[in-house]
Amino acid sequence: MITYDELWSCFLDNYKINKKDIPTNQHEIYNDIRNAVRHYNVKMKALGKTQASCLEGSEMILGVDDDVNLLILAHYLILVHLKNSYHLLDNTWQVMGADIGVKNFRTQLISLESDIKATEDKISRFIFDGLEDFGYG
Repeated sequence: MITYDELWSCFLDNYKINKKDIPTNQHEIYNDIRNAVRHYNVKMKALGKTQASCLEGSEMILGVDDDVNLLILAHYLILVHLKNSYHLLDNTWQVMGADIGVKNFRTQLISLESDIKATEDKISRFIFDGLEDFGYG
């Protein structure tokens, strides 16, 4: 069992970004955590593994009790933020970028795509390594 604060701290430790681009109020942070847990659960269900659940009152996440799964959840938070940044950039600037002179739009999208792929690969490595470490592989 881990706390929301532990997960959020792990996320911030592993995702260096301008603080203005991440949620700062408790409601938005909790929404992001619940979303990451949903993504985590989809993957764990596909692997036949234990799923996590959020306990809102105590701000705890059940079913996550080691560093490997903490890192997996933190990277799902990163992945969601990267995908949201990609869609925001694509949907906003593709339409009006030329009108206001945004340069290197495609380069920024390609960079985000690369970051998304790298994060997905890292999650897969964490899962594989966790399976190997705990004798599931």
